[in-house]
Amino acid sequence: QTLQGDQARRLDSLASENAELQEKVKEAELERSLWEREAKKASPFLTSLRKALAKSEAALKLVQEKQIRKVKSAFKHSADHALQVKRLDEEVVTLTKALADRDHAYAELHAVSTKHFEQLQESTSLLLDGGSQPLRHAKSVIDSQRQVILRQKRVIARQGSIPMHDPHMAAAAGAGLDVPGLSPADLQLNARLCRALAARFPEVMDIPAGETRTVELVIHPRGDGTASAPPASSNSAGLSPSLDSRT
Repeated sequence: QTLQGDQARRLDSLASENAELQEKVKEAELERSLWEREAKKASPFLTSLRKALAKSEAALKLVQEKQIRKVKSAFKHSADHALQVKRLDEEVVTLTKALADRDHAYAELHAVSTKHFEQLQESTSLLLDGGSQPLRHAKSVIDSQRQVILRQKRVIARQGSIPMHDPHMAAAAGAGLDVPGLSPADLQLNARLCRALAARFPEVMDIPAGETRTVELVIHPRGDGTASAPPASSNSAGLSPSLDSRT
């Protein structure tokens, strides 16, 4: 009887546990059905969320590519600016050298002017003593030196270019001689050629005041058979007008 009573109690206990487990199973199934319904409701939201994440990733990728292009462009502009700065530095060096050369030329001109001024003072002191032939020659030298100084100033002011106001000087320059006459002796040496040009081409030498005339001077040897025939205004010596003279 005791054994049967124990078994009966155990059966009752198992039945009670079975009932509890069945109740829990029902609750679990109910909860599962609730979760399934919630999952079905959340499924469109999850789908849209995935789409939004995909769009966000694509937009982020585009922004990154755009930023990379901007950075590359900035580096390129920086390199271009560095090259421009280098070129400007080279131009500054060139201009500095040009200024130094001009300063040197001015210094030389000042030295020449000082020397000529001293000679002018000496010649002036001699002129005050009388009017002999040596003094008249000194006065002529002073005038020539004054013209040389003025020409040198014009050479520097015009960066080495002087307009030819004298037709004889223009003709001599067109013939290839060293004019604008930085030395009076050069003009004296050129006088014979100037007279020859003036005699052969009076239309070049007789230029009215206030007129600017442009002619051409073609020079070739007498016996040069390869030279082209001179124009009608030229003569048999092989010279024809070809210079720019200004009055």
